[in-house]
Amino acid sequence: MELKEKPILFSASMVRAILGGQKTQTRRVIKKPLSEKIENLLKLLRPCRRKKYEYMGDGRGSEVNLKPFAFPGQHLWVRETWADVNTEDGPAICYRADGSYRSWRDFSKSFGPDYGAGPSMDYDAYPGNYSAWWEDLLNRDIHKEGGYCWRPSIFMPRWASRLKLEVTNVAIERLHDVDDKKARSEGTEDRASFRRLWEEINGLKSWESNPCVWVIDFRSL
Repeated sequence: MELKEKPILFSASMVRAILGGQKTQTRRVIKKPLSEKIENLLKLLRPCRRKKYEYMGDGRGSEVNLKPFAFPGQHLWVRETWADVNTEDGPAICYRADGSYRSWRDFSKSFGPDYGAGPSMDYDAYPGNYSAWWEDLLNRDIHKEGGYCWRPSIFMPRWASRLKLEVTNVAIERLHDVDDKKARSEGTEDRASFRRLWEEINGLKSWESNPCVWVIDFRSL
């Protein structure tokens, strides 16, 4: 059974870590409350492509009604902070993480049903005026910086994404199970720096609560 692509959000610093090959793992909070018994059982289970859990220990079948964030083999497309800009070659996307550009010519190669309703140049409506076409396509409202109108990652459409990841493994842990080695897989220097990043993204008390998390290993495609 083919697994459907799904989006995943990353901050600019984490996008840079992915681009640099330092980040190969991410943690996402399990929002469904788990009893201690179920939590311990889940640590012995692995998610499979049939969207349930299989018992790994002795070959016996077992299921837990909890859907993982992602499954091994599934593809994730990255949403990141971006801006619509105009270049000498016409409109383009600028990615905040590293300031790189991708022109509309590249987008046009990706249009299709798998990428949603991608835009197309309307030469009749805007003959030669790419800027006007671009402003009609995208809402310019978020905070400005350096002349760009940066748009939050949550608003990035599929066709504007430049990064695709393949999930290689999924596990369950408590957040405090992170050690220095795992923190480096997260794209940070050590456990302390990972904690600072986690609190920056999720709030000051998010570390203290020590939630159950999905540990997702991935590789870039």
